Amino acid sequence: MKEQRWLLICMCVAALGAIGGCVQRRPPPGPEAWNYMQAMEYGFGREKRGDYPGAIQAYRKALTRLDTVYPDLVVKAQIAAHNRIGSCYSKQGRYADALKEFRVSAKLGDSRYAPVAIEKMKRHLQAPDGGRRSAEGAAR
Repeated sequence: MKEQRWLLICMCVAALGAIGGCVQRRPPPGPEAWNYMQAMEYGFGREKRGDYPGAIQAYRKALTRLDTVYPDLVVKAQIAAHNRIGSCYSKQGRYADALKEFRVSAKLGDSRYAPVAIEKMKRHLQAPDGGRRSAEGAAR
């Protein structure tokens, strides 16, 4: 009886393996097929690794995929993406570009993060070195 079960199990595994070989596997979707959340998550991962240009590209992709967001959350999704882009520009020392992104976010209605970030970017741009980070400041 045990031998028959074992034989049946082996036959089923072999059959499933044969079927699996016939089924065409799809590669994971690339950036062109991402929805908003996938693009934001990818961007955040890039940002955490210090790949700010890659993160900015992913966040901009997220802005093109707002059709995949619930209608009542579209503005919040835009605010989040613009704030992340601004943050990446700031981390690169590109304060003028960061300021533009934070201003867009504020115009969309962000009353929490963007106003504070805007003031911070203005202070960086008014700094004696013209907003460029010193080697010491960049390391911090």
